[in-house]
Amino acid sequence: MLSPREIQARVRAGATVDELAEVTGERSEKIYRFAHPVLLERTRAAELARASHPAGIDGPSDNTLGELVAECLALRGNSTAETIWDAWRPEDGRWVVQIGWGPSGTSATTRTGGSPRAHTAAPPSPWTISRSN
Repeated sequence: MLSPREIQARVRAGATVDELAEVTGERSEKIYRFAHPVLLERTRAAELARASHPAGIDGPSDNTLGELVAECLALRGNSTAETIWDAWRPEDGRWVVQIGWGPSGTSATTRTGGSPRAHTAAPPSPWTISRSN
């Protein structure tokens, strides 16, 4: 069995409750008790990313990241109603934000910098987005 601290560290780094339950042989409910506060933290980090104003050459964008993503999806004929935002923080300390959409499970992932509290998102140099289907 993992300690509560180990469970929280792994969930913060992107592991799911089900993955940890499978690895440890424990019931998901038991893992969830310790993972719950970190899952809330991840949800909040995704919300902050969505509300952030991406920084460009001329300073922060007038539009939020959520608005820019919604516009891009709409231009490509995708519904924003099915958009799922997630975030996790690996050991390097930079949040990873993943945006999933569509019935095919297409997603884009990026590592972000900036200040969530200041509602700005400064992409690392170079800005990297990986996309999968």
